[in-house]
Amino acid sequence: MSSERYSLQCRECHKDWGNISQSICLDCLAPLEVKYDLGAVRASVSKDDIAKRAMNIWRYAELLPLPKNCNRSVPVGMTPLVEVERLGSQIGSPKLDIKNDGLGFPSLSLKDGVVAMALAQASECCVEVVSCSSTGHLANAVAGEAARAGFKVWI
Repeated sequence: MSSERYSLQCRECHKDWGNISQSICLDCLAPLEVKYDLGAVRASVSKDDIAKRAMNIWRYAELLPLPKNCNRSVPVGMTPLVEVERLGSQIGSPKLDIKNDGLGFPSLSLKDGVVAMALAQASECCVEVVSCSSTGHLANAVAGEAARAGFKVWI
């Protein structure tokens, strides 16, 4: 593993690719997955530190694949859970909660968190234009985060 707290590793052949802008293994064409150096994470932050932070995904920054100088100014994620007793009883679950992404921020999309992290990496890799093919949640999230971060965007 590189000096970073995470790297990309092939799901199939387990080759470590470091922290590069790549999604597949060039040796076997399998997808790359994030592999964390949990020892480094434990040494840099405690549960108490995390608990004191604002209620958004950035409170877990050490456990997210983010570049070091990532702009985490928009409080993405941590949408509330709503208990749905009647639905729970209908499906045999004594306690059932659903996420209410309609109260999320910034675009009211369930994709806000993943897009914020993806565009943080894109910024680190000097990408200037981002795009997606969507007419729904992904389009809203990419358009909003790209505009905030200064990317040119094609939806």
